[in-house]
Amino acid sequence: MSAEVPVISFAGFKHTGKTTLISKLVAAMSARGWRVGCIKHDGHDFSYQKPDADTGIFLDSGATVSMVVSSTGHVLSEWRRQEQVTLNEWVARLGSVDLVIVEGYKELPIPKWILLEDNEGDPPYKLPYFSKNPDILGHIRGIIVPAPPLKVADTSLPVYHRDNILGILSAIEVMMG
Repeated sequence: MSAEVPVISFAGFKHTGKTTLISKLVAAMSARGWRVGCIKHDGHDFSYQKPDADTGIFLDSGATVSMVVSSTGHVLSEWRRQEQVTLNEWVARLGSVDLVIVEGYKELPIPKWILLEDNEGDPPYKLPYFSKNPDILGHIRGIIVPAPPLKVADTSLPVYHRDNILGILSAIEVMMG
């Protein structure tokens, strides 16, 4: 593994299948022996999502860090209000991984795949506003759609069906060299 960990992003609007796609890719990558780290970017004001879980109760009570541990693993949760932290700083905190997959950060110039909403039979699909930014356009590696046709207006980028996990994984492997 090189000193700099590759970071890729899957971006799109709500309910386009980003989390589902990423979880399937992580499963396929893990089966191949990859160590994958994931970061979810919340473009809204984040709050801890499971206050009824014991770790959430501890955090809500004022704990800075809370862990669940067992003989088979652990989960560490932190809740810190802070100034804006860069993606590179978050990546560094993940430790030893072969690849970082980010959900979101659609406006950052990092390699990304754009997930589109169902066009409800009105072909072709159209790119969302954020992907037309010239600083972002050159970083888009492909478009992922929920249903045929696999056509997107005004682009020559590769288009993948969102269930084509092996095709998307192959594109990621090619990009990584």
